[in-house]
Amino acid sequence: MQQEGAGARIFCSQPSCLMSNKKLIWLVIVVIVLAIVFIGMRKGSTINSGVTPTPNLSATPKASSSPVVKKPPVVTATPALGNYSQLVTEYRDRRVQFNNICQMSPSALTYKNGTKIMLDNRSSESRVVTIDGTPYNFSGYSYRFVTLSSNTLPRTLAVNCGPSINVGVITLQR
Repeated sequence: MQQEGAGARIFCSQPSCLMSNKKLIWLVIVVIVLAIVFIGMRKGSTINSGVTPTPNLSATPKASSSPVVKKPPVVTATPALGNYSQLVTEYRDRRVQFNNICQMSPSALTYKNGTKIMLDNRSSESRVVTIDGTPYNFSGYSYRFVTLSSNTLPRTLAVNCGPSINVGVITLQR
């Protein structure tokens, strides 16, 4: 090892010193790489913090090959009144049930125009039943009354329950 003057210059030409110089160089390189990675990660996190991605919503409606026809309302709901057991007896021929997997029972019905029916959710799950495009919300084990009517007869009304499509049909006639 040699030292020159007041400014101490460290230089080693012996083989044992060369090995420690290589280790020192590698250590410096590793520290620099880690510092760069750490700084890069911090910059990346501060740029993205507080930013919530938003979906890209198109304001332009897509063209449809079939014409859109607005239907007049076909059914009207009335609030449920009375004792459930009495209502089941009264509406025995006009009660439509929806089970725990959203299936309609009976699945095909025919009624005269203007008939009032009972829709009965027999599941603990809340759900939406749609009759001919008109949605009806149900809480668990609830029911409601709907009057079926149409200006055009006969008419077939499609019934959907939750995510299940075409779980049944109701035909209206004179």
